[in-house]
Amino acid sequence: MSPSKYKTYSTEELRQKKLQLKMAVKMFASALIIISVVIIYMTITTGFTPLIVMPFVLLPILVLNTRNLSEVIKEINLRS
Repeated sequence: MSPSKYKTYSTEELRQKKLQLKMAVKMFASALIIISVVIIYMTITTGFTPLIVMPFVLLPILVLNTRNLSEVIKEINLRS
């Protein structure tokens, strides 16, 4: 396992990063849900659309942000 890239951050910087990542994950997740609902509605009303793959393409970004958030939380817990 590689060393955490957050070890060089101060505790205050980690707390700020945690707040930023939490907000980003929440906003991105809600955007993905809205996009998914809209695209499903479009598919039902107008037929197949290539946009159906968009939520699946954007999902890895949400996973990476969630993983980064958990790393920040682990680093904060190690320090306290």
